[in-house]
Amino acid sequence: MAYTSRWLNRGANVNFPGHLRVEVTGNGPSLEEVLVPFANGGLAMLPVLALCANAAVGEPEVELGFENTPEITERDYFQCYVPSETDIIHICRHIKVDQTVSVIRALAKHSESERLRRGINQYRLALDSWRLGRETLALTHLWMALEAITKVKIRMECSARGLSSQKELADSLDVQLKQLDATVR
Repeated sequence: MAYTSRWLNRGANVNFPGHLRVEVTGNGPSLEEVLVPFANGGLAMLPVLALCANAAVGEPEVELGFENTPEITERDYFQCYVPSETDIIHICRHIKVDQTVSVIRALAKHSESERLRRGINQYRLALDSWRLGRETLALTHLWMALEAITKVKIRMECSARGLSSQKELADSLDVQLKQLDATVR
């Protein structure tokens, strides 16, 4: 997989960043059988990119898929119309590759990576909704992100304190068990 910015040429020495380009290559029995799994694989890292850049990434669309088997003369392909990019210049952020790779590796090793990924995806959705008139939706996604990672924090806190249950953690914090999530948040 490769994630790159498309650079748009708008005249003599006038280039500016366009949409994110995701390229996925791999082997499979047929284009029909791999198009959706490959597309989903490419989309899977978008929340982490949004988190690391602290910027909205948007929702890319699959524009082109093709078979690349050597030594054949006919190839399957898929193409979907995606509107051309406009000349509206968007503020962009560069991704710090080393730090992003470190986050991806740490996430892959974490025992609660699925829950963390859910939280990260909710954060991505909040960033995508962060504009005038969509404040409630953005805050809703931030709340869902917080909900997703709260249990991770509780389990990590129990482990760090050598406690075997959420009840023990609540007792050590002098709160009722039903107030533990709110206290940890």
